[in-house]
Amino acid sequence: MSDKTYGMVGWEEFSTNRLEILQKFNQAKIKGRSKKVKVEHGNVAEASIREWLESYLPKKYSVTSGYIIPDFVEINDPYNLGHFDVIIYDSFESPILWVDENSDKSDQGKSRAIPAQYVICVLEIKSSFKPNTSKDVIDKLHELTPMKKFLPKNFSCGAIFIELDENNINKAASLEKLNVDTLPHGFFGGLVMYSKIDPDLIGYISYYDNPKDSSDVENMPKKPLIIAGKRMDVFQGTPSDSIYVGKGFSVKATAPNRGSGYHFNKTYSAYSVSNTRTISLQWSTDSFVTFAIDLIGRFEGINPMSGQSSKYIFGQVFDRIPKKKDSDFPEDGSYLVVKQPDDMKA
Repeated sequence: MSDKTYGMVGWEEFSTNRLEILQKFNQAKIKGRSKKVKVEHGNVAEASIREWLESYLPKKYSVTSGYIIPDFVEINDPYNLGHFDVIIYDSFESPILWVDENSDKSDQGKSRAIPAQYVICVLEIKSSFKPNTSKDVIDKLHELTPMKKFLPKNFSCGAIFIELDENNINKAASLEKLNVDTLPHGFFGGLVMYSKIDPDLIGYISYYDNPKDSSDVENMPKKPLIIAGKRMDVFQGTPSDSIYVGKGFSVKATAPNRGSGYHFNKTYSAYSVSNTRTISLQWSTDSFVTFAIDLIGRFEGINPMSGQSSKYIFGQVFDRIPKKKDSDFPEDGSYLVVKQPDDMKA
């Protein structure tokens, strides 16, 4: 773990879940270099994520790959069974209609057929974050549209991309392909687990509706998909303890417990703006645990994008913000100054 981060009790242990997934993925890539068709690392990624989710989620949820079965009686058009990478379902209530064996020998790797009414979430897994995989995610998750009336009220779907490599950092289309006019039913965004530019940063993909007066949003400058964490222009001033944020960056303040003080994460976000909504790819050191917390929250009817707070606060990660003298910062407006209340200083 980086010495530039710290966190709540157990944060390092929880973060090893992500590192173990990446380790298995990278080992599979190395082993597959000499193969003509390189798909094994993708299969390993899917299996590793299913294994993590099965161990992480409350036991009332189970994880599988497989098929979602709606009530055919009410569907007029022919329905083709589509296979989904990760299906999270209510294990206490759902029957398993059938099981197909899979080359992935883990229990989560078997393909199961789950009735739509018990499916809580669907995740598509892609090895790389790039324009064609973003399009593939949207196309695949749109297969859920014919059965949306059969899915539960709190159903959600998203994507996990394992890596953003150097060749795709400036490809804005990777985000734009996710910002289609009609999103898949329940689509919330997803996660980019890793970039070689800065291995400590994780990208959280989320979207929000544009305000009625969206002139500021529409005039956002085009940005690369990531800027390295070491170059994030965010500092804590002394002796004021104010946070100074350079243009193009932001800072997230968290108070895990009332009166315990603010803790901070430097963030960098790239955007794709459409007529009605904005999709953001926000890079920070806490995105993996935030994704994990938000995922359970969605299952329980909490929408993080609405400002609702989950009851879960475990494993959160924070940045050690570099310090500079207040007198070193120019007064020309080039830095946003975030002042802290005296009783909430970190």
